[in-house]
Amino acid sequence: MTPDAGVDPCAAPTKSPAVLINNPGFECGDDKPTGWNAIYGTVERAPGEGRSGAAAKLVVGQAGGRFAYSTPIVSDGAGKTYCVQAWVKGTAPVVRSVLLSVANGGGTQQRFAEPLDDQWQKTPPTNGLNLKVNSGESLQLFFEVDSAPGSQTAAKVGDVVYVDDVDVWVSSGQCDESR
Repeated sequence: MTPDAGVDPCAAPTKSPAVLINNPGFECGDDKPTGWNAIYGTVERAPGEGRSGAAAKLVVGQAGGRFAYSTPIVSDGAGKTYCVQAWVKGTAPVVRSVLLSVANGGGTQQRFAEPLDDQWQKTPPTNGLNLKVNSGESLQLFFEVDSAPGSQTAAKVGDVVYVDDVDVWVSSGQCDESR
Protein backbone atom coordinates (compact mmCIF):
# COMPACT_ATOMS: atom_id res chain seq x y z
CA MET A 1 0.00 0.00 0.00
CA THR A 2 1.40 3.38 -0.93
CA PRO A 3 0.45 6.15 1.48
CA ASP A 4 -1.33 9.18 0.10
CA ALA A 5 0.76 12.34 -0.17
CA GLY A 6 0.61 14.32 3.05
CA VAL A 7 -0.81 11.41 5.08
CA ASP A 8 1.25 10.21 8.04
CA PRO A 9 1.76 6.45 7.47
CA CYS A 10 2.22 5.99 11.25
CA ALA A 11 -1.15 7.52 12.11
CA ALA A 12 -4.09 5.39 13.10
CA PRO A 13 -6.96 5.18 10.60
CA THR A 14 -9.92 7.46 11.21
CA LYS A 15 -12.67 5.49 12.93
CA SER A 16 -15.37 6.19 15.45
CA PRO A 17 -14.68 5.51 18.27
CA ALA A 18 -11.05 6.51 17.62
CA VAL A 19 -8.14 4.04 17.35
CA LEU A 20 -6.00 4.69 20.45
CA ILE A 21 -2.55 3.61 19.21
CA ASN A 22 -0.10 4.89 16.62
CA ASN A 23 1.40 2.65 13.93
CA PRO A 24 -1.36 0.00 14.20
CA GLY A 25 -0.48 -1.27 10.72
CA PHE A 26 3.30 -1.41 11.35
CA GLU A 27 4.01 0.96 8.45
CA CYS A 28 6.68 2.93 10.35
CA GLY A 29 10.14 2.03 11.53
CA ASP A 30 13.16 0.59 9.84
CA ASP A 31 13.63 -3.04 10.87
CA LYS A 32 11.62 -2.81 14.11
CA PRO A 33 8.11 -1.32 13.97
CA THR A 34 7.95 2.05 15.72
CA GLY A 35 6.11 1.88 19.04
CA TRP A 36 6.34 -1.91 19.47
CA ASN A 37 8.88 -3.94 21.49
CA ALA A 38 9.79 -7.61 21.73
CA ILE A 39 9.76 -9.08 25.21
CA TYR A 40 10.70 -12.61 24.10
CA GLY A 41 11.84 -13.47 20.60
CA THR A 42 12.25 -10.68 18.06
CA VAL A 43 9.76 -8.36 16.44
CA GLU A 44 10.41 -6.74 13.08
CA ARG A 45 8.54 -5.07 10.27
CA ALA A 46 7.51 -7.40 7.46
CA PRO A 47 6.92 -5.30 4.32
CA GLY A 48 4.89 -7.21 1.75
CA GLU A 49 3.52 -9.67 4.33
CA GLY A 50 0.74 -7.46 5.65
CA ARG A 51 -2.97 -7.78 5.25
CA SER A 52 -2.73 -4.12 4.23
CA GLY A 53 0.73 -2.63 3.70
CA ALA A 54 3.35 -3.93 6.11
CA ALA A 55 2.85 -6.22 9.10
CA ALA A 56 4.66 -7.04 12.31
CA LYS A 57 6.57 -10.29 12.35
CA LEU A 58 7.24 -11.99 15.68
CA VAL A 59 9.94 -14.65 15.47
CA VAL A 60 9.76 -17.07 18.39
CA GLY A 61 12.94 -17.39 20.45
CA GLN A 62 14.14 -19.85 23.11
CA ALA A 63 11.90 -18.37 25.83
CA GLY A 64 8.77 -18.17 23.70
CA GLY A 65 7.48 -15.13 21.92
CA ARG A 66 5.76 -11.97 23.09
CA PHE A 67 5.63 -8.42 21.85
CA ALA A 68 3.85 -5.38 23.15
CA TYR A 69 2.84 -1.84 22.41
CA SER A 70 5.76 -0.05 24.07
CA THR A 71 3.91 2.44 26.25
CA PRO A 72 0.69 2.11 28.20
CA ILE A 73 -2.19 2.87 25.84
CA VAL A 74 -3.83 4.94 28.55
CA SER A 75 -2.32 5.92 31.87
CA ASP A 76 -5.65 6.46 33.64
CA GLY A 77 -8.50 4.21 32.51
CA ALA A 78 -11.14 6.31 34.26
CA GLY A 79 -13.55 3.37 34.55
CA LYS A 80 -13.95 2.86 30.80
CA THR A 81 -14.14 -0.35 28.77
CA TYR A 82 -11.30 -0.81 26.26
CA CYS A 83 -11.33 -3.19 23.30
CA VAL A 84 -8.82 -4.75 20.91
CA GLN A 85 -9.03 -6.62 17.61
CA ALA A 86 -6.23 -7.46 15.20
CA TRP A 87 -5.51 -9.59 12.15
CA VAL A 88 -3.13 -12.55 12.58
CA LYS A 89 -1.56 -15.47 10.72
CA GLY A 90 1.57 -17.58 11.13
CA THR A 91 3.32 -20.89 11.70
CA ALA A 92 2.92 -21.00 15.50
CA PRO A 93 -0.09 -23.11 16.54
CA VAL A 94 -1.82 -20.31 18.49
CA VAL A 95 -1.43 -16.59 19.24
CA ARG A 96 -2.98 -14.84 22.23
CA SER A 97 -4.13 -11.22 22.37
CA VAL A 98 -3.75 -9.91 25.92
CA LEU A 99 -5.20 -6.71 27.40
CA LEU A 100 -3.75 -5.94 30.83
CA SER A 101 -4.74 -3.28 33.34
CA VAL A 102 -1.99 -2.39 35.79
CA ALA A 103 -2.13 -0.55 39.12
CA ASN A 104 0.35 -0.61 41.98
CA GLY A 105 2.17 -3.70 40.69
CA GLY A 106 -1.01 -5.77 40.24
CA GLY A 107 -3.81 -5.89 37.75
CA THR A 108 -6.27 -7.90 35.73
CA GLN A 109 -6.11 -9.25 32.22
CA GLN A 110 -8.26 -10.62 29.45
CA ARG A 111 -6.87 -13.05 26.87
CA PHE A 112 -8.12 -14.51 23.63
CA ALA A 113 -6.35 -17.41 21.90
CA GLU A 114 -6.63 -17.78 18.12
CA PRO A 115 -5.42 -20.88 16.21
CA LEU A 116 -3.13 -19.84 13.36
CA ASP A 117 -2.57 -20.89 9.77
CA ASP A 118 -1.31 -19.13 6.64
CA GLN A 119 -4.51 -17.09 6.12
CA TRP A 120 -5.29 -13.73 7.73
CA GLN A 121 -8.01 -13.97 10.39
CA LYS A 122 -9.47 -11.42 12.77
CA THR A 123 -8.94 -12.04 16.47
CA PRO A 124 -11.30 -12.14 18.25
CA PRO A 125 -13.46 -12.91 15.21
CA THR A 126 -16.60 -11.07 16.33
CA ASN A 127 -16.63 -8.51 19.18
CA GLY A 128 -13.34 -7.10 20.42
CA LEU A 129 -11.55 -8.48 23.47
CA ASN A 130 -12.64 -6.16 26.29
CA LEU A 131 -11.39 -5.04 29.66
CA LYS A 132 -12.72 -2.42 32.06
CA VAL A 133 -9.87 -0.23 33.29
CA ASN A 134 -10.46 1.65 36.52
CA SER A 135 -9.39 5.13 37.45
CA GLY A 136 -5.66 5.14 38.26
CA GLU A 137 -4.94 1.98 36.21
CA SER A 138 -2.99 1.87 32.95
CA LEU A 139 -3.80 -0.28 29.91
CA GLN A 140 -1.22 -2.41 28.11
CA LEU A 141 -1.44 -4.67 25.04
CA PHE A 142 0.55 -7.82 24.23
CA PHE A 143 0.54 -10.52 21.56
CA GLU A 144 2.13 -13.78 22.69
CA VAL A 145 2.55 -17.47 21.87
CA ASP A 146 2.38 -20.46 24.19
CA SER A 147 5.82 -21.60 25.31
CA ALA A 148 4.85 -24.19 27.95
CA PRO A 149 7.01 -27.31 27.50
CA GLY A 150 4.92 -30.27 26.37
CA SER A 151 1.90 -28.18 25.45
CA GLN A 152 0.23 -29.18 22.18
CA THR A 153 -0.14 -25.49 21.35
CA ALA A 154 3.46 -24.52 22.21
CA ALA A 155 5.36 -22.60 19.55
CA LYS A 156 8.73 -23.88 18.40
CA VAL A 157 11.89 -21.80 18.09
CA GLY A 158 11.71 -20.10 14.70
CA ASP A 159 7.91 -20.12 14.45
CA VAL A 160 6.51 -16.86 13.10
CA VAL A 161 3.41 -14.85 13.96
CA TYR A 162 2.28 -11.97 11.73
CA VAL A 163 0.05 -9.26 13.18
CA ASP A 164 -1.52 -6.37 11.26
CA ASP A 165 -4.22 -3.70 11.53
CA VAL A 166 -4.40 -3.59 15.33
CA ASP A 167 -7.48 -1.72 16.56
CA VAL A 168 -7.80 -0.48 20.16
CA TRP A 169 -10.77 1.68 21.18
CA VAL A 170 -13.01 2.81 24.05
CA SER A 171 -16.38 1.06 23.96
CA SER A 172 -19.72 2.37 25.08
CA GLY A 173 -20.87 -1.24 25.49
CA GLN A 174 -19.22 -4.65 25.15
CA CYS A 175 -16.91 -3.93 22.19
CA ASP A 176 -19.68 -4.59 19.69
CA GLU A 177 -19.20 -1.36 17.73
CA SER A 178 -18.96 -1.76 13.95
CA ARG A 179 -15.28 -1.45 13.02
